[in-house]
Amino acid sequence: MVGKQNGSRTTDRTSSLRGARISPRLGGLLAYGLALLVGFYGASLASDAYHKVCEKEATWVATDPLQAVGFALIMVVVVMLPTLLARSKALVKVNLCLGSLTTVFAFLLLFTAGTSPDECYSSGGSYEDHVSGLPEFTFCFIFLVVISYVFVLLDWSIWAARNLAYARNRR
Repeated sequence: MVGKQNGSRTTDRTSSLRGARISPRLGGLLAYGLALLVGFYGASLASDAYHKVCEKEATWVATDPLQAVGFALIMVVVVMLPTLLARSKALVKVNLCLGSLTTVFAFLLLFTAGTSPDECYSSGGSYEDHVSGLPEFTFCFIFLVVISYVFVLLDWSIWAARNLAYARNRR
């Protein structure tokens, strides 16, 4: 058991399944992972709604499933990296809140993703999605990931400044 001696009892730093306690870092990772899964499901719902309405007007283009899996793996690494790199407990909790917020937005996307499009083509000849909510979710998701990376840079900068100050005082 890893922990500190606190009087007559030992406190455990790791998550215990008996107490149903999940660490905030794991909770943030699960929230981001769930948001990604729900987001991909919402994208498939939007694609299905588009093809149901526009199958006679638009040509269907098959996608490579391995390309989609590769994109999903890249997204997992990009999204979960700030949570894994967080040094302070406050940043881990901020990442948990950002992941939870992203998950809420992803579930809200499911309410609008199946909306049928108003038109199959825009004036430029390509389809622009204005009804499913995918562009808004994507923007929100990217914004929250960028915010998460900014917080990681701030966290590591504070850590480096503290270590530098400690090293100077030690001499």
